[in-house]
Amino acid sequence: MPIFEYKGFTVQGSSTRGVIEADNQHAARIKLKGMGIYATDFRQEIETESSDIAKKNISDIFSSIRQQDVAIVTRQLSSLIGAGLTLVDALDAIVEQIDKIKLKRIISNVKTKINEGSSFADALKTAPKVFPEFYVNMIAAGESSGALDIVLQRLADYIENQVRLKYRVIATLIYPAIMVVLATLVVIALMTFVIPKVTQLFKDVNQTLPIFTKVLIFTSGLMSSYWYIFIAAMIGAYYLFKWYIKTEKGRKRYESFLLRMPVFGRLIKFVIIARFARTLATLLRSGVPVVKAMDIVKTIVNNSIIGEAIEKSKTAIIEGSSISAPLRASGVFPPMVTRMIAVGEQSGELENMLEKIASTYEDNVTTVISALTALLEPVIILMMAGIVLFIILSVLLPIFQMNQLVH
Repeated sequence: MPIFEYKGFTVQGSSTRGVIEADNQHAARIKLKGMGIYATDFRQEIETESSDIAKKNISDIFSSIRQQDVAIVTRQLSSLIGAGLTLVDALDAIVEQIDKIKLKRIISNVKTKINEGSSFADALKTAPKVFPEFYVNMIAAGESSGALDIVLQRLADYIENQVRLKYRVIATLIYPAIMVVLATLVVIALMTFVIPKVTQLFKDVNQTLPIFTKVLIFTSGLMSSYWYIFIAAMIGAYYLFKWYIKTEKGRKRYESFLLRMPVFGRLIKFVIIARFARTLATLLRSGVPVVKAMDIVKTIVNNSIIGEAIEKSKTAIIEGSSISAPLRASGVFPPMVTRMIAVGEQSGELENMLEKIASTYEDNVTTVISALTALLEPVIILMMAGIVLFIILSVLLPIFQMNQLVH
C-alpha cells in the first residue's frame, strides 16, 4: 500500500504535515478528513517494498532497523516532548528527518494510530520487532504517570547502553575470530591443493613411510577427493544442532552447558546478569509493576535456566516474598547479586542498587573479554604452529629417509 506525504490544516486552523498510508490519493484525503486534517498538498508518494523495490537504492532494500536507529528516534522524541511539543507534532517532526523508508513507514503508522484514538503504547504494538514488550510497557507506564519524556530518555539510555555492551564484546572477539577463519582456510588450501602434489612423490617410492606422512596423505586424500561430503556433513550437523536446541530438552542442555564452560561460561553469565539488572532497574524506575517487570525481564535474558529462576521468583513475589529470597534460593545468581538486591529492598533504593549491579558486571564483562583475548591469541598461535610442524615433519621425514638410502 502506498504512503503519501502531505501538508494541510487541522480543524483548529494550525498547519500540519506528515505521511499517511492509503490505497490512493483520494482514499488518503478521506482518511485525513476523518482525522480532522484537511490536506492541501500531496508532494510525494513512497511505495512499499513489494511495489517499488526497483526504485529503491541498494542500501534501502537490504538495510534493517537497528537498535541505534530506535535509540536515536527515542531520544529525539524525548527532547521534543520535553520542549513542549505534543506527541503527534513530535512524531511529525521525526518522520521528516528519518531517511530509512522502513522506519519512516513504521513511525508514520504509529502517528496515524494515535490520531485515530489509540494510546502511544497501543500504537507501538503494531511493530513488535522494532518496539519489543519492555519498550511498550515502559511507554505505557510513562503515559499513565505523565512523565513520558523522562521514560523516553531512560529508554534511549538503556538501548544505547545495551548496544555499547554488545559492540564491546564483538570488537574484542573479532580479531581472534578472523585469525581462526584465516588459519582454517590456509590449512584447507594446503591439504587440498598443495600437499597432494608433494606427497605424490612418496607414493612412487617403494619404501615404508613414517606414520606422520601416512596420516597426512590419508587426510589430504579425503579432503581433496571427498570435499563435498565434508561440506554436506557440516551443513547437516549445523541444521541438526539448530533443530535440537529448538526442543525444550535440547535448549536446556545447551544453555546449561554454556553456563558451565570454563571461561566463556563466566562471560555469558556476566552478560546475562548485567542485562537482567539494567532492564529491571529501567522498568521499575519507569513505574512498571514489579511482577510485570519480572515477566518482561525473563524474556530479555534469553536463557531458559536463568529464565526459570526469574519465573519462580515472580511466583514467590506474587505470594508475598521479596525479590532477593527466591533468586538466592535458585542458586543461579551469585551471592553478591542477591545480597545487593536485598540491601536495595531494605533501603528502598532497589533501582539504584540494580544499576550498580549492572555497571559492576558490565565492567566484569570487559575484564573477562580482555583476559579471554589475551589467552586466545597464544592458543591459536600454538595450534597453528602445531599444525604447521606436523605438515613439515610429514613432508621432510620421508625426504631424509630417501637421502639416507641414496647414500
